[in-house]
Amino acid sequence: MSAHHPLPPALTATIAAFAARRRRLQVMRGSGDAIVTIGIGIAVLATIDALALPGYGPRLAMSLLVLAAGLGVAALRFLKPLIRPPTRVELARALERAAGGLDERLSAAIELSLSPNSGVSNWMVERTIALAALDAATLDVHELVDAGPARRAWTRAVVLTAVMLVSCAVSGAGALYLRALWPMTAAVRPSEVSLTVSPGDQLLALGSSLAIEAIAAPDPGGAHLEIVWQDGVREQVEMRRRDDSPASAPFGTYVYHVDAVTSAFTYQVRAGDAESRRCRIAVGSPPRVSRVALRVTPPEYTRLPVRDISGGDAQIVAGSTVAAIIEVQGEPVASATMVTAAGESAAVIETLSEGNAEGTVTRITAEFKPGADLAYGVRLVADSGLATEPAQRWLITVVPDRPPESALSYEGGTGGEDPVLGTTDTAHMTLAATDDLALKKVWLEVVDDRGHLTTRTLPSERMAVSVSIPVVLDLSVLGIASGDVLEVTALASDFGGQTTRSRAIRILAADPGGGGIVEQANRVRHLLARLDAQAETLRGHARTWSGLSRTGGAENAAHVRGDLLLMR
Repeated sequence: MSAHHPLPPALTATIAAFAARRRRLQVMRGSGDAIVTIGIGIAVLATIDALALPGYGPRLAMSLLVLAAGLGVAALRFLKPLIRPPTRVELARALERAAGGLDERLSAAIELSLSPNSGVSNWMVERTIALAALDAATLDVHELVDAGPARRAWTRAVVLTAVMLVSCAVSGAGALYLRALWPMTAAVRPSEVSLTVSPGDQLLALGSSLAIEAIAAPDPGGAHLEIVWQDGVREQVEMRRRDDSPASAPFGTYVYHVDAVTSAFTYQVRAGDAESRRCRIAVGSPPRVSRVALRVTPPEYTRLPVRDISGGDAQIVAGSTVAAIIEVQGEPVASATMVTAAGESAAVIETLSEGNAEGTVTRITAEFKPGADLAYGVRLVADSGLATEPAQRWLITVVPDRPPESALSYEGGTGGEDPVLGTTDTAHMTLAATDDLALKKVWLEVVDDRGHLTTRTLPSERMAVSVSIPVVLDLSVLGIASGDVLEVTALASDFGGQTTRSRAIRILAADPGGGGIVEQANRVRHLLARLDAQAETLRGHARTWSGLSRTGGAENAAHVRGDLLLMR
């Protein structure tokens, strides 16, 4: 009965060195053969791509086939030995075959050491193991493992790689190799037609419209669009030539419109022998406006209170400051811009709540002071980069602060609005003034022939919108003489600094002792006013008859009589 016998270090070291050397050469040979297989496949695919112009699907299938072939060669060469490494006995037999003349002395010694119940005496086992150790010590493992297959495999790989690198100097070869190796690349196939496609990759709001445009030069006469939807449905459509693209132009512009994008997709344009890279359209749900409010601060001079308005439309006084407060729900907002015809301005963003059923609630605030009617909207950019600009617009109507209106009317007598009064008489008048916001001050201005100015501020209710004030003007205190003319004017101002003047009333001063001369003068002035009105009416008739006579000519007797009458 024999016991277990350990192997000498010389024998185990030789077996281990032989296994490592063989494994290293197997890896080198397998990787070299895999590189050659993949390289040849890439060259073949590049040739097919340049000549047959296959689509993305066939190219992807062929690339996967080439990759599988390369991995298969690598698996056969070195992955299988790595997955199931050989035993010591198998390695010893391989070493015996490589060395020759050992007559299984190494493998027998290993088998005896691993089989304590072999029925061989201990002395014989130890003697066999010792002789195997002596044989192993004399072996040169480096020479026993043939490196020729691995060297030749790498030589082929290096030569093929060098040839492909040199061929990359040829225009377009590098792009074809890259497309064959990685079908998802953005590299495009070299072609005689230059193709420019927009908008490229895009993140759109759900339901947005999209226009895909392709410019091909020279014009190939047509363009096709391939769309692959998110659910895998593939669609081939023909792009429409743009109407404003001239037929004689050296290029062609083609468009295709998607009315409402409801799902993500990729697209690729083909025109002639050219094809674009495969672009990706992603779809997201943009933040939505849930509430709009305004805070209007009128100019200080108007004395009007601050107004809070529900909704985005308002009518404001010119000079007011408007704070627009917009609340949105959904995805968090990264930036917001107020959009108006006058330009754009950044808005302040404040997160009110997060994690609600409706998403994050964000408040957007922007202030502006419109000088004219203003339509405004908001542009939102979510954290994901999704930009959206709701079509809704709100209107701020600016009402200018109109100047006040003032009027002065004379009461009594028969002299009309420009009376003749004695130097000691009193003139009874009425001052009327209105303003759209509030009157600040009303007063009279009296100027005589010598340019002397007298003013009188009239009492009025504070912040009144309209007033009607009776005015009694005592001529005796003005120091005027008979024959002087007074011009009396009413003035009104508002808190905006605007002042208006009424039509002046001209008062002719007469000697109060002239024996009713004042009344007679007023009657004469009244009669003169009536005569002026009648004269103006007759001048209108004269113009009418003159026009008729010129139209009818001298042969019309009625027209001639009309001319004669006019000549009297």
